[in-house]
Amino acid sequence: MSGYFSEIDYFGTDADEFIEIAVPTGTDISSYSVLLYGSTGEVLYTFGLGAVQTTINGHDVYVIDASNPAFDSGGDATGVMYPNDALALVDGSNTVLQFVSWSGNTLTATQGAANGMTSTNAGNAEAANQSLQSDDGGSSYYAQTSTNKGTIPACYARGTLIETPRGATRIEFLRPGDHVCTANGGAQVLRWVWTRKQMFAKGDAAPPICLQAGCLGPGVPARDLVVSRQHRIAIGVQGQIDVGPPALAPAQALVDLPGVHAMAGRRQIQWWHLICDRHCLIRANGVLSETMLLGPHAYRAFSRAERASLRQAMGRSFIFGAMAPALPCPSVRVARDRLSKAPLNAL
Repeated sequence: MSGYFSEIDYFGTDADEFIEIAVPTGTDISSYSVLLYGSTGEVLYTFGLGAVQTTINGHDVYVIDASNPAFDSGGDATGVMYPNDALALVDGSNTVLQFVSWSGNTLTATQGAANGMTSTNAGNAEAANQSLQSDDGGSSYYAQTSTNKGTIPACYARGTLIETPRGATRIEFLRPGDHVCTANGGAQVLRWVWTRKQMFAKGDAAPPICLQAGCLGPGVPARDLVVSRQHRIAIGVQGQIDVGPPALAPAQALVDLPGVHAMAGRRQIQWWHLICDRHCLIRANGVLSETMLLGPHAYRAFSRAERASLRQAMGRSFIFGAMAPALPCPSVRVARDRLSKAPLNAL
């Protein structure tokens, strides 16, 4: 299939709902669209796919959510998508790649690209923080209890040693108000420490990444470092993968390097996220990497209670989405291409 709905959250307000689409890497989606059909078969909304969010297992991933001006419930507290609606994914030749509904319902389209087609019921996910997820290219769906729209934000696993003014400290012992050593601004105070457990199904398309001890150079990392796929690792700085100008590369872009691999057999992991007033470069197990960059997609990954806690921690003057990256953040594809051209002695 040249594209499919990889995750759908149709429950909640328009701030909670989202549509995630996966297409083979490099697909020109400029003429692709998603049609939202109402219960009587009419087209209610038409969405473009927007910008690629990440690349996972040979697929570019796109997310349609409240950051898209067209994805607006007009103040309706029940959100944009109703239990008796359906979604059609349409390619550039006006071919319907998928036509799915949910909550045990099906409908027959009376207009648009899916005119005359009957939707396929994808299942039920009608609780807070639930979504319909497909791990087999859209052939089947299951309800998962923790949505993972677009990407898992920058995360460290339990036991990661973070450099602080008082020495290397296990991440689970850090608390808001503690200080961490940074490479771009001296010691910085931690404003918020967030932890969350993530479950991984067999064959999960987005497993954690392990950087084995010494894979980036002598003693770097000092011990195995486990991070989420989108967690960024500094390259071209302080002798760490010394190739090209300084940048932050997603961990999944490093998986072709010796000693870096996806942990496909991992079934669950407890993640920790560290947030400072600014996006910082810190040392984790001796590796220069990042604190969490508070961009719009990271913010929408939080629950309502977590958002309230975050805003309280950051203060009223904090403008969400205004946090600047510590270094340029190339896409997975760009970072992987750059690393593939690096001389062996730089790795």
